[in-house]
Amino acid sequence: MRKLVLICVLPLLNSCATATILPNNQVFIDCSAIGDLSDCYEKANQTCPRGYQVLDRVNETHTGLLSTTHTTNITIQC
Repeated sequence: MRKLVLICVLPLLNSCATATILPNNQVFIDCSAIGDLSDCYEKANQTCPRGYQVLDRVNETHTGLLSTTHTTNITIQC
């Protein structure tokens, strides 16, 4: 049963990358919900199919007393 749940949930995780348009054709792509830069790059390819330049990349894990948070994002320019 666990395998079935994972199989059903994993495809939903691929859509967690969000893109926000910034000035000067820059795009901020946040993948913190997934914590995987490869999903950020996949979203970048979808957002800028003619190519892009990575301006900034963040992939950090912060461990606190009660929780761990992941910050994963890139800023690109089409």
